[in-house]
Amino acid sequence: YSAPVACLVLDPRAPDTLYAGLGNPREHRGGQGAIYRTTDGGEHWQRLNAPGSLPADAVVSDLLIRPDGLLIATQYGLFRSPDGVAWTASNAGLTHLATRYLASPAARPEVIYATVEASPGVEPWDGGVYRSDDGGEHWRPVVNGLPRNVRRGNKELYLTCQYDRVVVDPRDAEHIYVGGKAWVNAGMYVSRDGGAHWKRLMAAPLDQGYIKWGPSVESLAMHPTDANRVLLGTSGSVLETLDGGATWHQLHTRPGADGAWTGTGLEVTCVHTVAPHPTRADTWLVGYMDIALWRTEDAGAWRCP
Repeated sequence: YSAPVACLVLDPRAPDTLYAGLGNPREHRGGQGAIYRTTDGGEHWQRLNAPGSLPADAVVSDLLIRPDGLLIATQYGLFRSPDGVAWTASNAGLTHLATRYLASPAARPEVIYATVEASPGVEPWDGGVYRSDDGGEHWRPVVNGLPRNVRRGNKELYLTCQYDRVVVDPRDAEHIYVGGKAWVNAGMYVSRDGGAHWKRLMAAPLDQGYIKWGPSVESLAMHPTDANRVLLGTSGSVLETLDGGATWHQLHTRPGADGAWTGTGLEVTCVHTVAPHPTRADTWLVGYMDIALWRTEDAGAWRCP
């Protein structure tokens, strides 16, 4: 908590070089206006940017390595730098500066997508996806088809539509995915025309194993050679599509016999109560945070992968 790492980015041209931006983007705290770099695979780190070159409490939620330098996203907007030391704001066209994540295709690096966090409870809605066609010099919103619901006056972040994680096909700048993070727009959205139009991909019922909360997208990745293969992470599950989002399957649990379930090694749920049966030694009741009450009749053996 003293030095949270908001983003960690490897330079594809020099695999031993990594950049780390500090802050906690999920909880909007811990920003230090600082970027660190290692050139020896993490053995040693040094602060890259000059003190005062960024706002002192800036959370560096994402960093994009570009042919002409670096681009970062913060709650104070986007900043560009040719060397990582000195930074210049790059927000022309943004109507709200709470930027979150960045994506750019290798085939057309002048095209960049950025997500912007909407102000909770505020109308008109000011979040969504923005696009630049000149390397970040200018931006325009590309939100046609994306839900833009606002619970007016309610300051709960997740009751206003939020779009956060974004990925783009490295060979096709027009093929992009964005994750809906709020409770009111959870799920995945795709555009095949550069954000001019969007389509929601997920439909209920959605197989999430024994995880039953909504698919608010907290992390997102695209296979480097197959743009139809996308993985997303929610607060407790991992889902994958192999067909561009037409169908999804979960990767974190396996169904067993008689309604039992087994984990596959990713266990992120919170157990807050365990109650043994008073007369049956192998029967327990287990209370899970968020995902209901569970029972084992074989002393929990079915929970081991």
